Amino acid sequence: MPDLAMEVKVVSTASVDLDMTKRLDRAGRLMASRIVARMQKGSFAENAPLTVALKGSSKPLHDTGALLASIHSRVEGDSAIVGTNRAYARFQQEGGTIRAKNPAGNLYIPASREVRMELRAVGGRPKTLIARYKARGWNCWRSGHAFFAGRDGGRPRMLFILKSSVTIPARPFMYMDADDRRMIREVFGGLVEVSPGRGVQPD
Repeated sequence: MPDLAMEVKVVSTASVDLDMTKRLDRAGRLMASRIVARMQKGSFAENAPLTVALKGSSKPLHDTGALLASIHSRVEGDSAIVGTNRAYARFQQEGGTIRAKNPAGNLYIPASREVRMELRAVGGRPKTLIARYKARGWNCWRSGHAFFAGRDGGRPRMLFILKSSVTIPARPFMYMDADDRRMIREVFGGLVEVSPGRGVQPD
């Protein structure tokens, strides 16, 4: 089941025949391409300055390209389902606040693009990255709202910025607008409706 999805449903008392299935497939692929285009060209809340520095880009919904590549469609009975199985997609769609699991703990946010890449290489686990630095002979310590690593006599390197929570604004991309509905109706000759599937954002 997609983590975030929408549905194009045929309104008909007749069973879905082969031709209708082909139309559903076409409608699903059309809607998926429209969503990808919206993600690439849409106007969304801007990334925070730290996020821009880490990503090297100010465009929201663009990072590794995994979310864009995950948008897919499939036919189920009399419906075309369009969605993504990326666990963070709903969070991007609806926004929200990420908090440390431990109420007294912190989120470890990479302090640079280099650290971000190193963190990815160890599966996104800050403790593993810190352990790797220690294994190389680096000293690691926390100071205020930051976590550092350094060698004796060398200049310390900031690894992480520590925050109790991070708020991400909603950036809705999984929805149908008036133009989408018009094109989908043309595919079916008008016999379709948009069902409020998981994550559908009203326009």
